Amino acid sequence: MKRCPYCKALNSSDAVFCWRCYKRLYSVDIDGYRTLRRRIREKVREILQYRDIKELLRDKIRLMAEREEEKEREKEESIQEK
Repeated sequence: MKRCPYCKALNSSDAVFCWRCYKRLYSVDIDGYRTLRRRIREKVREILQYRDIKELLRDKIRLMAEREEEKEREKEESIQEK
């Protein structure tokens, strides 16, 4: 059973629209795709698993810097080959 977020009416677990207010139930998966709310919730959980968010940001920045350095090296090598 699902509860409508708008009118709080109970609906069956297979329902796409609320029987009382006829609004779309946001918690329904369509064609196997995860809903936007669920994806956001999962991302927030992933972020909160890190004890220190600064550590996560440092790792991300380091990875981005490494990628940029690799691209610059490739450009320099291609210029030198010409």
